[in-house]
Amino acid sequence: MKFKTTVILFLLIASISCRQEHKPPEQKNASNDKENLARANKFLVTKDNERITSYIERRNWELNLNESGLWIEIYDVKNSKKPQDGQQVSLKYKLSLLDGKNCYDSDYDGLLNFRIGHNELPQGLNESVLLLGKGDKARLIIPPFLAYGLLGDQNKIPARAIIVYEIELIDFY
Repeated sequence: MKFKTTVILFLLIASISCRQEHKPPEQKNASNDKENLARANKFLVTKDNERITSYIERRNWELNLNESGLWIEIYDVKNSKKPQDGQQVSLKYKLSLLDGKNCYDSDYDGLLNFRIGHNELPQGLNESVLLLGKGDKARLIIPPFLAYGLLGDQNKIPARAIIVYEIELIDFY
């Protein structure tokens, strides 16, 4: 008798829950999502620029901000002939984070050789090399959206890192 009562009670609960009206999930407003993402992105870019500006001021550097968001100072000019997109370049470099942590260095890792615009290096690095002549030296501060982005390089550079380069263009061809 007890088993029969339990089964009937179970069937009654199951049939009641199946009869309840289920409302479809609310549809998200794509426009609001885009606006929220745009606001968040603008906030992050503003905060990154504040951190970069503070870093530059503490070191008395004279970096300029270009249209793309790259901060650059070419402090030693040797040659006016500059490479073109698609050319192979060799760079001497040091890459660090804003907190001073050294990540990569050509003295240990060897020269950085790549084809401009046809590689997986930060967009800011590709962009800056086009502004240098052979033997020129520059400082770069590259915000996350021109560097390694949301994920970092999956090795030494963390997510959303602002990176600092000291570079010298050794050669191009």
